[in-house]
Amino acid sequence: MATVTCSGIVQEQHDRWEKALRHPFLQGCKDGSVAPEAFNTWLLQDHLWVREFLKFTEKVAEEAPDQDAPLLLGGVEALQDELAWMESHIDRRRLDGGLEPHQLTARYIKLLQEVQREPYAVLATAFWGIEYVYNESWASLGEVAPQFREFQQRWGSDEFSDYVKQLQAQADRALASAPQEQLDRAIDLVGRVVPELEVQFWQMALTPNS
Repeated sequence: MATVTCSGIVQEQHDRWEKALRHPFLQGCKDGSVAPEAFNTWLLQDHLWVREFLKFTEKVAEEAPDQDAPLLLGGVEALQDELAWMESHIDRRRLDGGLEPHQLTARYIKLLQEVQREPYAVLATAFWGIEYVYNESWASLGEVAPQFREFQQRWGSDEFSDYVKQLQAQADRALASAPQEQLDRAIDLVGRVVPELEVQFWQMALTPNS
């Protein structure tokens, strides 16, 4: 039986991942064509989602073996900083940070809550997949429109890329000793569920009422 790895899961579902990583919303950030209202919708909903993702990260760190915990605890600190950074942007744009989650955001949050009950190999792989989307989608844009440069420089940075690579190594190590049932769940989450939700999340910003 072939070894299951993070990169292998993505390669097997190349078309799904390409749609998540090259969505028109992202291309609009690159060329400046995305409307301010669309970007603000994304920012507000992403802020709500990141609040729940912080809890998810804390759970992954709690379940991690000792050798993996330091990196994940560093991720918790980084997300706390990121939330404050996002809130500063929300305040600067005079947006309503107290709005309700969009139905798609709520569905993604529900997934995070459900996955928290999974064994560590599944948690680690799903966590890597989600962070990989952020990093690769923004890093691959290269130069972006000036109004979105700070976002690209944060999520497309070399530092974040190195962190995601370390997460990948940890997830691969966990997958190497996982039973088939856990491998199947990790493959489904990272190969299908996460990229499909990411596509829908980007699209929500462009067509929030659809």
